[in-house]
Amino acid sequence: MIKRSFMSLIVVALDQLTKKIALHYSLSHKLSPVFSFCRINICWNRGISFSLCSSFYSWVIKIVVLSACILLINFWYKSRKNSEIFAYSLILGGGISNLMDRFWHGAVLDFIEIKLMDTVFPIFNLADISITVGVIVLLWKEFVYKK
Repeated sequence: MIKRSFMSLIVVALDQLTKKIALHYSLSHKLSPVFSFCRINICWNRGISFSLCSSFYSWVIKIVVLSACILLINFWYKSRKNSEIFAYSLILGGGISNLMDRFWHGAVLDFIEIKLMDTVFPIFNLADISITVGVIVLLWKEFVYKK
């Protein structure tokens, strides 16, 4: 159980740490470039992905996210394959970290802004990356690598 929890704990710790660093950094710099295509831009997301449902009551979103985390814990616990355990650990760690933001701040702190050519992508954080990678691993396993 501890071995399974380790990846989720790493995701939570790294996400919370980078959010604290981004907040601290943003106090002295506005829209600070990290690379030519990436900059720190603080954004409080009160909704879910891409700020969808931001007009919903915050308690509704908290209940939905908490329910999703509980469901993921069930899938994670029942998984026997390392790829599934890894994927669910990434998704769970990201979900828990963003849920912590919702309870502590009332919104999720997003801070990574990517601009490629003239396209600006929605602002995100490390928890979002973790969730996305976990979902991609599950989809890859299910549809591409069927074994």
